[in-house]
Amino acid sequence: MKYASEILHLMRPYPGRQFRMAQLVRDAVGGRELTARQSEAVRKGVRRVLEHLIESGQVERVGGETRSATYVWRGLGHEDSQNAGLLGHSTGQYPQHNCAYRF
Repeated sequence: MKYASEILHLMRPYPGRQFRMAQLVRDAVGGRELTARQSEAVRKGVRRVLEHLIESGQVERVGGETRSATYVWRGLGHEDSQNAGLLGHSTGQYPQHNCAYRF
C-alpha cells in the first residue's frame, strides 16, 4: 500500500478525531500541489488504505458512503488507554519494599 505509512502516522496519534478525505490526501502527498489526475490517483490510493483499515477494525467511516464521510482511528484494545489507570494498582499486588534487597 503506497500511502499506508502516511495515513497511519497522521491518524494513529489522534484516536477519535475525524479526518476528511481531503486532509488525508493532502498529508499523503506532503502538501504538494497536484493536477486533477494526480489528485484522483492519490485519492484512490488513500481510499484503498482506508478500506483495509476499516475491514481490520482500526478505522471507522462516519457518514456512510457519501462524499462528506469522515474517518476516525478507533485503535485496538491494547492501544486504548481507558484501562491504563488500573494497571499495577490492586492492593497487595506488589510486596512492600520490593525494590530493596534485605540481607
